[in-house]
Order: sequence, then C-alpha cells, then structure tokens
Amino acid sequence: MIRLAIRFALIALALIVASGCTALAPNYNSSVENMQKLRDSGAAPARVGTFEPKLVSGQSNDYISLRASNMVSPYSGKFTTYIEEALKADLAAARLLDEKSNVVIGGTVTKNDVSVASFSEGTGEIEAKVTVTRDGQVRYDKVKSAKITFESSFVGGIAIPNGRNAYPRLVQNFVAALFADPDFIAALK
Repeated sequence: MIRLAIRFALIALALIVASGCTALAPNYNSSVENMQKLRDSGAAPARVGTFEPKLVSGQSNDYISLRASNMVSPYSGKFTTYIEEALKADLAAARLLDEKSNVVIGGTVTKNDVSVASFSEGTGEIEAKVTVTRDGQVRYDKVKSAKITFESSFVGGIAIPNGRNAYPRLVQNFVAALFADPDFIAALK
C-alpha cells in the first residue's frame, strides 16, 4: 500500500513537472496608444504580408526558452506570425487593415528573445528588417527594434510567468517604434 502511494506520488510529480515545460505566450492585445498614433498619422489602409525568420544563432521561431520552460506562440506556433498578428490587430483597431490593399507590410525577424536568466531583471528584444511595398515597389526598408526590461526573480515560478507576460509588451513596443517612424508612415500614405 505504501509502495503504491509512493508510486502514485511520483507519477503525479512527473506530470506536474512535465506540464510546466511548455506554455503559450499571452495573446496580443491592441495598444490604444499604437492605434491612436496610427489613426492620427493620416496613413492609408494596408495589409500585413509575411515576416520571415532569420534569427541569430541560438534563437528559434518555434519557441523562446525561459529557464527550464519553453514559451510558444499562440499563433500557429511561430513568433513571426505573432508579430504579423500584432500588426494586423493594431491596424484593424485603427480601421486601417485592408486585406485587398496594394500596400503590404512585411519583413525579416533577426532577433526575438526574452531572457529570465538574471535573478533580478529580465530582458526582451525584437529586431526586424521591415519593408513596405506599394504595387510591388519597395517604399520602406529599415531595421526596427525594441527592448524591454522587467522584474525577474531567483524563483522560476515568478521569473517564468513574468517573462511570458512581458512578451506582448515587447511586441507592442516594437510596433510603437515602427508607427513612430515618419518614413514608415509616409510609405503608408
């Protein structure tokens, strides 16, 4: 009876540990600031094309490692799709998303990471070469980036959720940097 109880406890512990190995990043929520900035810019409607991964060594488009846990994108499991969906959400919130537009936003993601390795401060970074084309001609071609810091902890049970919850804010900051670029806005006009 005791052996059975011990065996059951070990199985339960293994299931608990295994379930903590992979977690979805939170869904992106449109930023009111991003939406307002875009709406006030005079930009014309656009559509979002694809963002391709060309990540630095050690980074993956499929997951972000947060200590002993992996974070995956809720959007088809790819973080490039997360960025595409964020742009679509903010364009839609500003009523500037048009899937038939001849103005297309796309790019190549070169950095996409969140780190909770430090015991006091976590970091996140996104970098992408963003392009805007109109009728197939490039109107905008620049590298944009965003970085964030957030509270971390020695305790993984605090650091890992903090890292997961920081990712949407990192993407919001990346989109904000893009919308703040007058050359980007001019390419949409």
